[in-house]
Amino acid sequence: MTTVPHSDGNCLVCLWACSWRGLRQRHQQIMARLARSMPVLYVESPRDLWSSLRSVFRGQMQLRQMFRSCEVETGVHVFSPVVPFSLRRYPRLNRAHLWLLAARIRALTRRLGFVRPVLWVSYPLAEPLVGELGEKFACYDCCDELTDLPPKMARIILDGEERLLRKVRMVFVTSEPLLQSLGARHSSVHLVPNAADVAHFAKARTESLPCPADLVALKKPLIGFIGSVQHWVDVALVADGARRRPDWNWIVIGGIHKDISCFEGLPNVHLLGTKRYEELPAYLRQLDVCLVPFEMKPIVHAADPIKVYEYLAAGKPVVSTAIPRLRVFGDVVRIATGLEEFVAQIERALADNSDEAARRRMSVAREHSWESRVEQIVAIWNAPAVADKNRS
Repeated sequence: MTTVPHSDGNCLVCLWACSWRGLRQRHQQIMARLARSMPVLYVESPRDLWSSLRSVFRGQMQLRQMFRSCEVETGVHVFSPVVPFSLRRYPRLNRAHLWLLAARIRALTRRLGFVRPVLWVSYPLAEPLVGELGEKFACYDCCDELTDLPPKMARIILDGEERLLRKVRMVFVTSEPLLQSLGARHSSVHLVPNAADVAHFAKARTESLPCPADLVALKKPLIGFIGSVQHWVDVALVADGARRRPDWNWIVIGGIHKDISCFEGLPNVHLLGTKRYEELPAYLRQLDVCLVPFEMKPIVHAADPIKVYEYLAAGKPVVSTAIPRLRVFGDVVRIATGLEEFVAQIERALADNSDEAARRRMSVAREHSWESRVEQIVAIWNAPAVADKNRS
């Protein structure tokens, strides 16, 4: 295969990223936009063999991704490493695997014609790869509080992060708590919050968009949550809200990853499962109020929920629990503490449904597009201080 070499630094390797075909998150959004100006090798977080084969059988990945990169959209080449079993709890085995993985990634970058790529590290367990891939420089993108884990795992992650911070040129974070925490440990930390695919979610304002079949029979108002139901989602608060207002229909769209027995016996709570990214605007169009019902755990204290930006891009009223990062939105996002205020804020949001209010929310969302975030990242890369270090 003949390849055209890409100029020094005008290519990128993203390490330890979430599945490309999974929920459309920060990694995919940023890499898809960077790929408009430079090729990207997107290396997913290693998965065990059986999980990988299940994904192949379900059509979620191609078999060849386990052995070589596969171009999934223009400029983005995805590689899905496979391990016999999860190695996160076995540091020595993990380092041996990473030594072999580094050789495989070097071969893939040569095949793609990469010359001294920028290295984007998405998770501390990829730290041993930094310095092994002939990169121009490395950066670390931290979008979560990593201590909200079982103690042994948290120690492994934090030790890896400490080593990683000594190797990378700069750090990107998504919230002020992370900026404060990592800013005390690295000299070049930059706040680059999450954002929305503004054009995609603005489709929710399209009048001709048909109502999804599983919402047609449901009486308004529809109060909805869209996203993965992880351990930090306060399902008890939603259940209590559904009991308090049985005349409202409460919609949950997304995979379930925690106990939801509190929803039993509630006919006005509807679990619709995971929907394709392309389908979300049609569901958002039908929702009257969108929720961010997170418990106040350490991971939430430092969170910057992407769904808030997406709700606003769809012009929808938003009610959230008291996540610190959301203060930046002022009164555009309604904040609630406790059940009484949660229900009261939803009632106020239902009354705030004018076209003018929707346009105001969409205007705020346009200030937080993924395109503007990528421009910020590239500007930081090209800043004189960074450029001087790259030449040294």
